[in-house]
Amino acid sequence: MFKYLFSITNIIGLIAFAISGTIKGINKKLDLFGIIIAGLSTSLAGGIIRDTMVNQIPFLFKSINDISFSLCGVFIGIVLYKMEKVNFIKSSFLLLPDAIGLSAFTTTGAIVGFTNNISHIGIILLSTITGVGGSIVRDVFLKEIPAVLKEEFYATCCIIGSIFFIVTVKLTHNINLSSLICFSTTLIFRIFAIKFKWQLPKFQ
Repeated sequence: MFKYLFSITNIIGLIAFAISGTIKGINKKLDLFGIIIAGLSTSLAGGIIRDTMVNQIPFLFKSINDISFSLCGVFIGIVLYKMEKVNFIKSSFLLLPDAIGLSAFTTTGAIVGFTNNISHIGIILLSTITGVGGSIVRDVFLKEIPAVLKEEFYATCCIIGSIFFIVTVKLTHNINLSSLICFSTTLIFRIFAIKFKWQLPKFQ
């Protein structure tokens, strides 16, 4: 059952992050190739880093599924941009697919960490890297300081979600419930962070 759940959350994350990366690429005035790279790097890089860290061949290299769903997300992102145009970039709707992708990939990271019997700290790190890895790679490509290092609650949401995963799986021994809790908690905290503009302390 957990394999089915992993597949669902992975697909959600791939499509959502590809949409987010694609829109950012368009907003940065990239050409079509650059837009595709922005979308694919956002959706795929985190999973590649995750799988490498647990000594697995990245799933991207074993199946066409990941690249196919990511390309679907790129296409959806382009269509959405064409429909909404400039107003789409200025709206908070752009933050929604990113929040969904963050939650989904935090969950897949937790599942992979748990099934590979790594420590609690390892699960938290793997979840966070899976969640934010793609956006970091994308921003490096775009010659920006990664947003995760300067924005409000972002990676923190991954940490909170993965902690809830660990606590739930310890109490219930139910990975499906734990995954649902992880996804929901990460998404709720991210949405609240966006709505109420939560920020970590900054120093001058």
